[in-house]
Amino acid sequence: MKKIKIGKNMKEVRIMRGLTQENLGEKVHLSTNYIGLIERNVDTPSLSAIIDIANELGVSLDYLVGTHIKKKKNYQECRKYENQIIEKVKCLNKMQLLYVLDTIELLNKYNWGDEKIE
Repeated sequence: MKKIKIGKNMKEVRIMRGLTQENLGEKVHLSTNYIGLIERNVDTPSLSAIIDIANELGVSLDYLVGTHIKKKKNYQECRKYENQIIEKVKCLNKMQLLYVLDTIELLNKYNWGDEKIE
């Protein structure tokens, strides 16, 4: 049986969410040391701990354990949207920019519009 390694994805999302190992550990009732062991793939947490971690980080279990289907992106199409977004936000004030960032965080947290550009 293949050992589940969630460390890389867990660390990536934790940092993206602005959490320290200590913050995450407190939220899921695991020690900071144990969070570090998981992130380095030295130890594998229980299923209930993996569920707690995924819920706290706002990602699906399949994303956390790395079994999600990775779709090939059409980078030219993505770049077109990125450039449009950059042009639109250039003239926004600070409050508007914070609102845009909050909206993006919510979209990511709940995997809204999960269909990818292809």
